[in-house]
Amino acid sequence: MRTGASLLKILVAVAVVATVSSAMAQGGGKGNRGGGGRGGVNPITVVKVEGVQKDLELSGDQKDSIAKLEPETVNFQDFQGDFAGMAKKMAEVRESSLKKVDEILQPPQRARLDEILLQVDGVAALRQPTVAEKLKLTDDQKTKLTELFAQRGQGGGGGGGGGAQAREERDAKAMEILTADQKSQFTSMQGKKIEIDRAALMGGFGRQGGKGAKGKKGQPDA
Repeated sequence: MRTGASLLKILVAVAVVATVSSAMAQGGGKGNRGGGGRGGVNPITVVKVEGVQKDLELSGDQKDSIAKLEPETVNFQDFQGDFAGMAKKMAEVRESSLKKVDEILQPPQRARLDEILLQVDGVAALRQPTVAEKLKLTDDQKTKLTELFAQRGQGGGGGGGGGAQAREERDAKAMEILTADQKSQFTSMQGKKIEIDRAALMGGFGRQGGKGAKGKKGQPDA
């Protein structure tokens, strides 16, 4: 379906900008909570950020172990328009990354990372099956969210101020789809707010033409 293909394009754009991501990429259980699923931000990239490590109160040994992890990249050109295959690969990479992080973090740290991943993914996390299940989104709400993100993809909205404004408008519309209780729960699921420099999240997931996303201009907005 055209809408489905457009949505997958959006997921790819989110991954390029935020680097697996978010999420997504999205089931229950250890290594697949909160931020697991379609696209999203790569957990390894996030946990390497100094501010995140400070928030998680990582020990010296944990930091050393994290430093040895390298986010796997996905070369988008390998898929030649196979958006379903690309989305599946990104989800696999995210899950693999979560398992590696799980081996280093303690349960409370892992739970906190889930909150941080939701913050990084933002409203895109609403498309994650586990998040939708926790919020008890109706089929009608899911359809509206899909259509909203599909319209964002078809409408363009490049980088710069216009792109940021379009993203903010989309985010606001997405939140309007939720009930007051769902909005409150979604905010609560993200825990204490943490400021993360988006530049620190570039380059850890997708590749185009064999080059990393880091440093490239004109990338699509998440």
